[in-house]
Amino acid sequence: MIRIITDSAANLPPHVAQQYNVTVVPLYVQVGNDTYQEGINLSQDEFFTRLPNANPLPTTSQPSPADFEDIYRPIVEAGDEIVSIHISSKLSGTNNSARNAANALDDAPISVVDTLSASVGEALMVMAAARMAQAGKSRQEIVSKVEALANQTLLVLTLDTLEYLRKGGRIGGAAAFLGGLLRVKPVIYIKDGKLEPGERARSRRKAIEQMVQMEVERFGNQPVWLSVGQANAPDLDDLESQARARLNVQESIRCEIGPVVATHTGPGALGIAVLPALEI
Repeated sequence: MIRIITDSAANLPPHVAQQYNVTVVPLYVQVGNDTYQEGINLSQDEFFTRLPNANPLPTTSQPSPADFEDIYRPIVEAGDEIVSIHISSKLSGTNNSARNAANALDDAPISVVDTLSASVGEALMVMAAARMAQAGKSRQEIVSKVEALANQTLLVLTLDTLEYLRKGGRIGGAAAFLGGLLRVKPVIYIKDGKLEPGERARSRRKAIEQMVQMEVERFGNQPVWLSVGQANAPDLDDLESQARARLNVQESIRCEIGPVVATHTGPGALGIAVLPALEI
């Protein structure tokens, strides 16, 4: 049997993880003097309650190789194979920890895949892999497909502010926005695993329209899978309804952007990801 592993930065909905028997390895969040495992002892609601008074801002860290080994070893010893699918290696050291753990288990049937994405984009690729595993595809077939999807998936975000990205050191090419953002909403996207600037929107409504337009320009009317997510944002329904109206959506999921990603996006972030519909 093929087992799918991912990390908590995928923001995979719990019911999807349960449905496909996906194991989620938590990343760490430090708030003040307290260290939490995302999804284990720190929820989205708890995080956003503490965030306004957090000084300094929370920080995040990847699971250790030992954390992955603790997950991998009993699965391999039970005779199963593993496809371990993770947040972009250009945004986190999680992928590297997973590879180190796989290498430590000599000749174990473990494949580690870099999604070059995060959150709602990563979640879609994990779901695609899980669907393939359920259909009986081989480990190599799953890996090849997810690696292809990593170059096809488009993840777009709008944020209330770039301050969290700047202070967390994850701003990448989106730094081009800094200095000219009074009363505008930045639209950013992930390209080759890194954050890049999109458009400067004059309002939240315009930002959502631009996010959907970017997906329409990429995918047109071809059948697609859709994922949307929010970090304490009120307008997820608007984003999803616009996407459904303009894209040929075959499957969709809704995600909560959890504490790890939200540490860097700040509250109010909205995300959308689209990939070509999976044919099994």
